[in-house]
Amino acid sequence: DFISRIKMAQDELGDDMLWIPIADVPEFHRGFLQFGYQNYLGALILYKDSMDRYFEYLGELARLHNDVIAHAIIEEDLTPFVMLGSDICDNHGPMVSPKLLNEIYFPHVKKSIEPLQRKGVKTLWHCDGNVNPIFDTLLNMRIDGFQGFQEEHGVDFPRIMNTKAKSGKPLIVLGSISVTTTLPRGTVEDVE
Repeated sequence: DFISRIKMAQDELGDDMLWIPIADVPEFHRGFLQFGYQNYLGALILYKDSMDRYFEYLGELARLHNDVIAHAIIEEDLTPFVMLGSDICDNHGPMVSPKLLNEIYFPHVKKSIEPLQRKGVKTLWHCDGNVNPIFDTLLNMRIDGFQGFQEEHGVDFPRIMNTKAKSGKPLIVLGSISVTTTLPRGTVEDVE
């Protein structure tokens, strides 16, 4: 199913654009949908051990799915890139402290993406909001690149462009055109 969806999407785009599939990480925002914002954010702080087990469960599901994705990409000689990420940040930074994310969330993200990295599939993290406070953590997990920065909310884009991935190669950076200011209201020159 994964292979047929990817090939169909790429066929629809033609040769001028690349379809990059989405791989899995424990979905941070899933809890908002299941429990509501207030309940979920409260549980993250009040019931850290339970929430760590919750992310462990979601992370294992993601790891198993990513193992299949990595195998399919290599077996079918598909372009070895995937998009990752989960809505963690708002305009001011992470919705919870980076310390808490490092304790109960990111260890499970790291484990979930290991099958992709082991097979040489490049991982691109979707950045929502101000990712500055967790940027180094993502780099340390060997993320190869980033997509979707929101410079208007303080993302340090020049720093990002001058940073190398842990592999020593330049970061892969997709986009940095603001979809809330520059793209809808900017001139052609602004977008260029």
